[in-house]
Amino acid sequence: MRILYVEDELWHRTSVSEYLQVAGYDVETAGTLSDAFNAIRITDYRLILLDIGLPDGNGLKLVAELRRNGYTGWIILLTAHSDSQSVILGLEAGADDYVVKPFRIREIKARIDAASRRMEVPGVIQRSHGHIEIGDLVLDREFQRLVNDSGIPIIISRMEYAVLLTLMLRSPQIVTKVELKTEVWGNPYADSDAMVHSLIHRIRRKLEDAQIEKVLIESVYDKGYRLRHIS
Repeated sequence: MRILYVEDELWHRTSVSEYLQVAGYDVETAGTLSDAFNAIRITDYRLILLDIGLPDGNGLKLVAELRRNGYTGWIILLTAHSDSQSVILGLEAGADDYVVKPFRIREIKARIDAASRRMEVPGVIQRSHGHIEIGDLVLDREFQRLVNDSGIPIIISRMEYAVLLTLMLRSPQIVTKVELKTEVWGNPYADSDAMVHSLIHRIRRKLEDAQIEKVLIESVYDKGYRLRHIS
């Protein structure tokens, strides 16, 4: 799998990229936002490891631009403990995961390994024939898309699709945050509640914008989420 690692600190850029290359990954690096944009224009990366704080701009600009242009690869953010707001904004822009600095290189590899499994191995995020229909919401599993009951498509990301698929398959049962994280990210990361919350928020907003009125995603206090049909 080809990876782009965007990091302005040379020591981090060198040590992490060398470690991942020894582990079998094809890694290229960029030290600035401008270099990252240029690299992405000419190379197809399956995963981007992205530091938010770059000398020539905020890495979230790259996330938004990539998703706006239809990039479907995995994006992992690197952020400081004190920058939780940027993490939320990054997840809302379309990032898939994040790691807090300072981190262990083995943790980065574990996240990348998990992302690789989710992208390459059949699992929750996969193409499979058939539709799931609840109320006025239809999930097309063959083409991994969401439509309303009139057949009008609702634009969702790969991660939003995975969350919705899990909730719809389990409806009306409660799906815990740990179960969602295991199904969608492949590992119940202890620090990824913000990702789950952000994805649920985005899905609710899109359903509301699409005037989906017969389906509700409920937050169940101290347990998780439940998708149910409103009659």
